[in-house]
Amino acid sequence: MKTKILLSVFAIGLMPVVFLLSCSKVKDLTSVDIKYNPPRTNFTYTPITLKSGEVILYNGFIRVNVDSLLNAHGVSSGTIENPVFTQFSITINAPVEANFGWLQSARAEVSNNTDFSSPVQIANVNNNGGTGKTLILTVINGNIPFGSNGFYLRIYATLTGPVPYQWVQMYFDSELKMTLKPS
Repeated sequence: MKTKILLSVFAIGLMPVVFLLSCSKVKDLTSVDIKYNPPRTNFTYTPITLKSGEVILYNGFIRVNVDSLLNAHGVSSGTIENPVFTQFSITINAPVEANFGWLQSARAEVSNNTDFSSPVQIANVNNNGGTGKTLILTVINGNIPFGSNGFYLRIYATLTGPVPYQWVQMYFDSELKMTLKPS
């Protein structure tokens, strides 16, 4: 009789532990890996000085609607984990005759704060005066700093000399891979 009581107490005491462990495993199993394309972002670069050296082409906040992503994948609440860029490109769309002949190299960095105190480089390219209208940057795989609803992005360019246009209208396209984890 004592053995049955002891086994019953042990089984009852063990059930919460088994239940908690299985919930953790269920959450891991319900995590969803997704690809996300932030909306195409248009921007204009207006050279302020005729020089060579590094300049900032773009600086801004990229908003990611986390709630919409979670809902679209059947997750009522959760977090985004392990966000990494898988693609990044910059394209000139105006003036019509413009090309990247004035650009030696470019790089993109992200941060979770406006002052870029701890930036993470996500992509780069050496153009060396190539005259194409699109630059496809080589993505550097590494987790990016991600705030509660997005991240800050800067695109830098090293110029070969004076930019031969009064302004250059461009856009960037990108793709992120991330894990949606239920909470």
